[in-house]
Parts: sequence; C-alpha cells; structure tokens
Amino acid sequence: MVCAARRLDRIEALAKEIDGRAVQCDVTSAEDVAALAAAAGGRVDLLLNNAGGAFGFEPVSEADLDAWRRMFEVNVIGVAAVTKSLLPALIAAEGQIVVMGSTAGQVAYEGGGGYAAAKHAAKAVVDTLRLELFDQPVRVCEIAPGMVKSEGFALTRLRRPVQGRRRLRRRRRTPHRRRHRRHRRLGRHPPQTRQHRPPDSPPPSPGSPTQSPPRPVSWISS
Repeated sequence: MVCAARRLDRIEALAKEIDGRAVQCDVTSAEDVAALAAAAGGRVDLLLNNAGGAFGFEPVSEADLDAWRRMFEVNVIGVAAVTKSLLPALIAAEGQIVVMGSTAGQVAYEGGGGYAAAKHAAKAVVDTLRLELFDQPVRVCEIAPGMVKSEGFALTRLRRPVQGRRRLRRRRRTPHRRRHRRHRRLGRHPPQTRQHRPPDSPPPSPGSPTQSPPRPVSWISS
C-alpha cells in the first residue's frame, strides 16, 4: 500500500501503522504526481482520491479568488491529475477509483460558494469518468460525507482553533433559525409541506382537518 500526502512526517506515521510505504505528494504538482505514479507501479487495485481543502467562508460578493483557485486546484484538478496518471495501472489491475467528495457537491450554502462549486465540479469529474470508462474494467464511485471534525473547517478554513468549527455550524443554521424566529414573532407557525391524501384512503370525516401532520425536516450539512 502506498500512502501519499504533502506532509511527509504525518504520512510516514500512518504508513508505519498499516505496513505501507509513504510518498510525499502535492496533487497540484505535476512532478509529485509523476513520482507517485512511479512509486505505485504498473498495477493499482484501488485509488482513493482523498486530497481536498476548503479555504475561507466569505460570501461571493467578498470572495478571495486566489482561495477559490486553490480549492479548484486541490479538489478538482488534483483529482483529475492523479486519476489520469494512475489510470493505466488501474485498468491493468481491473481496479477501482474512489473520490472523496462532500455533501457540498450536492447542495449549496451561504459562505460556501467556492467550496461548493469545487465539490460540484469534482462530482462532475466522477460522473464523467463513469461514462468514459464504461468499456473498461474499472469501477468509479464517490463518497460524500457531511461535516466532520477535522482541520478543514477550523484551522484551515477559518484560520482559528475548534471554536471556528462551532462558529461555522452556527452560521450554517442561521437561515433556518431566522425563519422560525420571524414566524414566532408574528404569532404564527412556520409553513408546512402539504401532503395529499392517498387515492385509496377513506375521505376525511366532517369537521376533521384535511391536512395531515407535517413531515419531519431533514437537514444536510457539510
């Protein structure tokens, strides 16, 4: 097993735990990606594209475009570069490509324009690979986790320790809370989703409500 990361000291510790081989690789560097492909050899059973990053939490109107470019370089171009370099070895081994995406590649949220755009683009790369490799013995899949405790949403994204992660959660829930506070202030309940009665169910009795109880609401975070 070959383990690759920018920070060699950390990846060496991981490789030692699993009896693997550590390789220093920045996915935005063509030389590092070529060295990784050489280290992997002629057969690769599984490629896990796990490199990624979220930088900044500004609205689009105040976007740091250099941070946006960096997110695209890591989350999108990095996935394409590593996959392209290792694809011959994956085909030879009839292997599998896994891309670590995000629920940010499926929904958008305030302050996450650059990251959501990059993860949507990474999902498009996965979908395109599935179409282009239809005649090759290679499986392609994506894992899209939600919010997790990591450096990505505290030290790296907000440039502050764990409190930054809590601030991110508060800001993510702000539209939902504002909406409910507004309705409480006006003395009415938030609007609910209307559910239609199934065609085979009996008609409501006189005086009974025609609207069924509201469904529970599920929120997706990333």
